[in-house]
Amino acid sequence: MSQNTNQNLLDEYNYKINISAYENLTERERHIHQSAFMTGYKLGQEHTIKSKTITKFVYVAKGKTPNQHTRTTVYKTANRQADYIYNKVLRYYNRTHEEIVSPRRLKEYAEVRSVIINLIRELTPLSLPEIGRILGGRDHTTILHHLRMKFDRRRFWSVHNATWQHYEKLYKDLEIELKAL
Repeated sequence: MSQNTNQNLLDEYNYKINISAYENLTERERHIHQSAFMTGYKLGQEHTIKSKTITKFVYVAKGKTPNQHTRTTVYKTANRQADYIYNKVLRYYNRTHEEIVSPRRLKEYAEVRSVIINLIRELTPLSLPEIGRILGGRDHTTILHHLRMKFDRRRFWSVHNATWQHYEKLYKDLEIELKAL
């Protein structure tokens, strides 16, 4: 790419970073999104713009004590929501915790994992490593793989697969239920 094109992409990214959906990203996540944006891969941008959960962290100037209570409260709420999502999907698919956190790659287990991952990512402000820890200590790249599968409509996320119907039903139910938590 030419220098001018790179500058235009960077300007566009800097503009989009000021959109409210980007406010809940850490500095590392912003760097990842900028890299993805610059290379033309839109997954990071797609997730951020469609994100339903906007979280604002309160930071105090350097030298002063940060508002730790606010950050702790946000993450306690997010973890509670993630736990609720996890258990609801397990009940919906009639699966056990041991099946989902196991290293087995059966399609039935992988599909449920993928639904859990995508719901948690879209409905909570948790990062990829945090979602991986919820699913039995999986690496953040595994979580990213499941997000990309949905984005690219591959495997059980293909257009005519029933996974989409299950996902949409769970998403609508969870949106309502999480507001009450």
